[in-house]
Amino acid sequence: LQDKLFIYGLSGCGKSRCIYELAKDKLDDVENIFIINPRQTLGEESGRISIHELAIKLNQKDIVIWDNFPDDLLKRDVESAGEVLEIISVRGVTNLLVALKPKYLEIYRGVAKKVPELYDYEIGYDRQKISSIITSYGKNIIQFIDVYEKYVSPNIHQISTILWQKEPLPITILTYFRELVRKQNEMKGESIDAIVEAQKLMHRTDYYKHQFALISNLEDRQNDIDFLYTLRLCYELSLSRAPTLIHQLQKGIFDSVPSKEPTRKLSIWIYLSGRYYSMHDAPGEAIEFPKDVKLKMINYLAENFSKVIGKEDNQIYSFGIFFGRNIDLIAYDTSHNFLPAHIYDYMKNKRYFELGLGQGAGETFSSLDYHIQEQILRRVEIDGEFASGLGYGLGSSFLSLDKERQIHILEVIIRKSIPFARGLGESLGHKFTSMSQEIKEEVFKALLIKENFQFARGLGMG
Repeated sequence: LQDKLFIYGLSGCGKSRCIYELAKDKLDDVENIFIINPRQTLGEESGRISIHELAIKLNQKDIVIWDNFPDDLLKRDVESAGEVLEIISVRGVTNLLVALKPKYLEIYRGVAKKVPELYDYEIGYDRQKISSIITSYGKNIIQFIDVYEKYVSPNIHQISTILWQKEPLPITILTYFRELVRKQNEMKGESIDAIVEAQKLMHRTDYYKHQFALISNLEDRQNDIDFLYTLRLCYELSLSRAPTLIHQLQKGIFDSVPSKEPTRKLSIWIYLSGRYYSMHDAPGEAIEFPKDVKLKMINYLAENFSKVIGKEDNQIYSFGIFFGRNIDLIAYDTSHNFLPAHIYDYMKNKRYFELGLGQGAGETFSSLDYHIQEQILRRVEIDGEFASGLGYGLGSSFLSLDKERQIHILEVIIRKSIPFARGLGESLGHKFTSMSQEIKEEVFKALLIKENFQFARGLGMG
């Protein structure tokens, strides 16, 4: 197996486990393990440094791990991601193990092919492998042994084929066994058709959305729902998921507290990673914030801004993204007609917050009311980093805007701010092939205007 791997696959396929096993086998000969974008910063050397500084420190007896790539990059376009991978891959190390975050699978799938030192490795499972995992779980996990012997083992070929066709992942098998156990408890001794249950099994995200909807309607589970909302928020904001912080946030936002042992009541949702609560991607993606929940979050975060915002650049950037995506919910004061004074003052001293705020606002721009859009567009001449982020984020929602708004932005707004023009150009460059011919022609018109050099430059980079 190669020493420098770019590992990718669907959520739940075992990327993190693969990294763990590969690193474990080399521990006796390793001096240091450097973790980029750690889930928690613990240990003697937990200080964050730049990629360039890290590259200088590395030697042949080190292991470098980057799980959930490109998380922790402030700029996550394919070109920037490729450049970062090149910087760290040229160094001689025992292992470089990079695992792609599933949400970026289609965008970054081929990025390692442009980096000669990296070997890309896709984790997948054929039908035979799924069958062997079913057998292993059924024979070795205590709570599954009974249903496996009674219902699964006699039909292993059909069941493995169904699960393989449905979603060939270990987490699918775990969900299936849990459903069988639940069904057996409900049926109270009656026989179960394990083949039918396999056919009925939902896809992971649908399953978790269904489960979330069920417990959301139970009054006695509201504090569990609040806990899941709070944990998901910690992920969004790159905050620690320590029990004390989650308790503090849940109490402040929802005026409720976590149950004494959340992992028991929410075992299909969360698990303990050391002293911190964690969840896999599929359940996390199933938790969506309704508008009233987002309003509670924004109000609390705005009122307690200096107390809750992180100190690291990636946390500051994540806060900016979250506030930008919910900019319509922020109660601004009249002095800026934009943000509360204390948040605006902070923004002007923290470029990553300003950049993230602009990008988040750009990503949701098409869903905002017209007067809020106008208010945001007026900022491109005032706040440079915000303009840059807005331009880059706007590319993701640009095609959803009505034609009149698109033309107005291409003809008028890009002339008002160089950072905005460059950011929008780069972002649209990534989506150029999916544009209608009509919009492509408007883009070409904008390119012909000599003042739009930065827009043209950005488009070329994209």
